[in-house]
Order: sequence, then structure tokens, then C-alpha cells
Amino acid sequence: MASIVEKNITSLITGLAHGLTTSTYVDKKGILQQLDPRTKVLGGLSLIILASWSHSTEILIFLYIGCLLLGLLSKIPLKKILHQWYILPFFSLFLALPLIFSFVTRGHEIVTFSYPFVFSITSEGVALAVRFLIRIATTVTIVQLVLLTTRWDFILKALGSIGIPHGFLFVLALTYRYIYVFISSALDMILAKKSRTVGKEKVSSLRSWIGALSGSLFMKSIVMSRDVHEAMISRGFTGKVKTLKTFSFQIADWVSLFIILIITGGAIVIR
Repeated sequence: MASIVEKNITSLITGLAHGLTTSTYVDKKGILQQLDPRTKVLGGLSLIILASWSHSTEILIFLYIGCLLLGLLSKIPLKKILHQWYILPFFSLFLALPLIFSFVTRGHEIVTFSYPFVFSITSEGVALAVRFLIRIATTVTIVQLVLLTTRWDFILKALGSIGIPHGFLFVLALTYRYIYVFISSALDMILAKKSRTVGKEKVSSLRSWIGALSGSLFMKSIVMSRDVHEAMISRGFTGKVKTLKTFSFQIADWVSLFIILIITGGAIVIR
């Protein structure tokens, strides 16, 4: 059990460290990198709403292919964009799978089973499940493109400029930053325990230790939150996200927003 916990924490901390310390794709000279962060946030939200609202498989496929092309034009490798398909089935396949059966979605029967009870796979259910998976893949890709091509502080400032409450952005910023610190602490505690453990431990002992680890991290988070808040107040923090960059809309931003408006309007008409 300890090895499983350690492996999961190590994988999570590696991904967070990569997201916090690298700007591989942000600094590329791609099409999305040249746009104003507010354009990417507004356009991304609009496309996510469109993908969630649309019931047309053709529109969803069109949006997904368009996202892949945008990623390539933004100097993001196709393998990086398609990496979501390694994770997507584990979170969405179990939700989409029941949709193909007749007891959930009635329609034209393709295959019929008689054990352990009589049920069928319907063509309407398969179409619904495929549309569900494509919708999730599209929305995840949109979010991925925005995150990969925009600095995190610019995203927070762009969200604040479109009316998102500063309190929410403040909590989001601290959560994204300090979850890395606490996971590092958890990993250090696991390593310290392994270095002082001889032989095989009982499962009950491991469960008790994991509970103690969680409690220790919780108490540490309370103390650190107070210390961090006092340190920020003493340095003049007012609750607003500030960056050295000044946002300004260019011709490319207006053209991009216009294209998104045309796509949204066309999708509404086609539906």
C-alpha cells in the first residue's frame, strides 16, 4: 500500500512541477501564443459551451479537428495533445458504456444478449456514447490548449478581467501553487519512513500511518495558510492578481473572436 501511495504522489508531483517550472510551449512562436490571454479565455469558454450544448456529432468532430489544427499551428506536438486519450477512458468510458445498452437508450437493436438477462446494444446508444466521448475530448483539448499556450498568472488576470470574483481567483492561485509544496512534504515523509523501516509492515499499521500523514499535512496547511496570508498582507497584497504585462487587443484578437462568433452562430443554425 505504501508503494502505491508513493507512486501516485510521485507521479502527481512530477506533473505539477512540470507545469509550474516550464514554459516550453508558452514561448513558442505559434498562433495561440500571439493572442491576448483574454481572447483565449473568452474563446475557450465559448467553444466549451458550444461543445457541451451541441447534439450534433458532425459539429463536435469539426470542433475537435479544429482544436488539433490549432495545436499544431501553435507548435504543440500532436502526441502531447492526444495524450489525453491515455487518461480519458478511465474517467469517461464507464459513464459512456451504459449508454449503448437498450435498458438505458432504446432504439434499433444491433446485438442481443440473453445472459444474465435479455438486453441489447442499440445503434442510438452507440451514437450517444460516441458523441459523449468526443464532447469530453473536445472540451479537454480546448482547456489544454489554453493552459499550454498561456502563463498561469496571465490566465488568472484574464479571468479577473471578465468578471470572475477575485476571491475565487485568489483561492485558485494559492491552491495551484501550494499543493506542490504539500505533496513535496508528503513525499519527504514517505521517504523518511521507508528509510527507518525494516521488514514488512502490517496493512493495519500502514493505514494508521497514512491517517497520521493526512492529519499532519492538514495541521501544516492551517499553520502555513496563516503565515502566508500575514506575509502577503505585510508586502502590500490587496487580493488582486497583478502582472507586469498590460493586455491589449490586436487585430488578430478581434478576428479570432469574430471567427468564434461565426462558428457558434453556424452551429446554432445547423442544429
